[in-house]
Amino acid sequence: MIGLKGIARSLMPSLVKGILSGVGAKLLLPLLLAGATSLGSWLMTSKVKNAEIAHLEATYAEARTATAQAAQERLAVAVSRGEDLTRGLIETTNLLRRTHEKHQQEIARVTSGRTCLGPGALRLLNETGAGVDGFAALPDAASDFAATDGAIATDTDVAGWIADAKRRYETCRVRLDALIDWSEAP
Repeated sequence: MIGLKGIARSLMPSLVKGILSGVGAKLLLPLLLAGATSLGSWLMTSKVKNAEIAHLEATYAEARTATAQAAQERLAVAVSRGEDLTRGLIETTNLLRRTHEKHQQEIARVTSGRTCLGPGALRLLNETGAGVDGFAALPDAASDFAATDGAIATDTDVAGWIADAKRRYETCRVRLDALIDWSEAP
């Protein structure tokens, strides 16, 4: 019995001869030519497109690098400006602190410690009305007489409170000005 392989071997030469002779050869040649042309065209297009893709990738990488470098430069400028403003803020805050200390010394020198505000006035001033505990407690009375009389404020206490409020206001103003200056950076 002849196997499948044997049949295929015996038919193959005659099949190839049949295709290459006559009409088969006339059809096969244009098909082979069209296939070769298509393959060549595909290979050329593939090379051109790969070159275009490589060019686009390189352009994108250059743009990304330039953008990152520009961002880094802007950050360095902002950090430098922030450091300059911080130094100025520290200097101004230190000046305000020294001025406040001088004022406190002068207040002690020029006030007498006599009673200025009684208990009712202090209670009223310490109530904020906004659900917040009262203002920072006043320091102990400056004179012994005032201390024995209960909750009062002396002229020294009031002047000290005013000086402290001015210092806090100026410190807050200077900080806000520094933030505004930084946020309005060119």
